[in-house]
Amino acid sequence: MRCADIAIASGIVHEPAKKLSTVASHCVYSQKALVRLLEQIKSPSPGKSLLLSCAGIGSRLGLAKTKALIDFNHKPLIELQLEKFTRVENVRIVVSFQYSDVIETVLKVRQDVIFVFNHDYFQTKTGNSLFLGARHANEYILAWDGDLIVHPDDITRCLEFSGEYVGCSRVISDDPVYVNLNEQGCVINFSHSSGDYEWSGPACLKKKIKYTTLNVFD
Repeated sequence: MRCADIAIASGIVHEPAKKLSTVASHCVYSQKALVRLLEQIKSPSPGKSLLLSCAGIGSRLGLAKTKALIDFNHKPLIELQLEKFTRVENVRIVVSFQYSDVIETVLKVRQDVIFVFNHDYFQTKTGNSLFLGARHANEYILAWDGDLIVHPDDITRCLEFSGEYVGCSRVISDDPVYVNLNEQGCVINFSHSSGDYEWSGPACLKKKIKYTTLNVFD
């Protein structure tokens, strides 16, 4: 598995051996997820894959807990998110820090998720998780941060929108990633210094994502 381009750990019958989790690229816990993954590896599929990035360590919070596991109204954030994505068939979750806890929490909600490992989460940022999760996924990637809370109406708009987009809002953060648009309303660049709007997180991208150790907007 260390030498393989694609290394799938299976938890369909029993929990995978712990050593496999250090070398596997993917992990599945249902036959449905395994068949979908194998079909996607064989040939790219039309449609969208929802990609939840939950590989962070939540260092800025000082809680020693990945943000996807923080409780909101007595539920982990990842559980609240998955409850809003019940209509999405193809869900991929990128995991690393506290991966076993994230997987255990997710499986209480649904079994057909494809888990993708980011083993370099200490040396890389969100761009690497997006790159890894997008490999062998569907034609479009719906990128979604594991610490993102979105109004249900906006989630519906994100899921139903046709084509590529980047979610923006008015500038409200202390340290935003700015988004600049042209006259047609298309994104032309991101900036840390100035911009028309603030990038709010969600994005739908055609699967032409290149590897980077930096952030998604890079």
